[in-house]
Amino acid sequence: MMLTDMVCTDNQTAIVVGGANNGPEGIIIRTTDGGTNWTTYPQNIDVHLQAVSFPTPQMGYSAGYEGTVLKTTDGGASWSPVTTVTGNALYGICFLNEATGYISGVGGTLLATRNGGGTGVGYTTGLIPQSLQLM
Repeated sequence: MMLTDMVCTDNQTAIVVGGANNGPEGIIIRTTDGGTNWTTYPQNIDVHLQAVSFPTPQMGYSAGYEGTVLKTTDGGASWSPVTTVTGNALYGICFLNEATGYISGVGGTLLATRNGGGTGVGYTTGLIPQSLQLM
């Protein structure tokens, strides 16, 4: 198993994402007791997950290969896919709040949503920005 990213939502809860060593399957692991016990959530994820972000303790997002973005609204116990406009591998994800998030990936992929992925996640630009200012 290869674990690629993790996030802590409080002093007891952590979510880790990654994938299998010898296959394409993605993996999500969660603890709610400070790391004493870990639960693997089989989600039938067909691709490695590379990044995870939780803007609130209950709402989180994960990104991975083949343009995969997943969303949870129950602290990571269950996940559902979010539509994206790319099939590129996604390696970074950052949500500022429940609605606003950014995702980066291979080939200069830079995606954004302003509605929590409610109508999908689209390109902010087709090119790598020369400068980026966050407001």
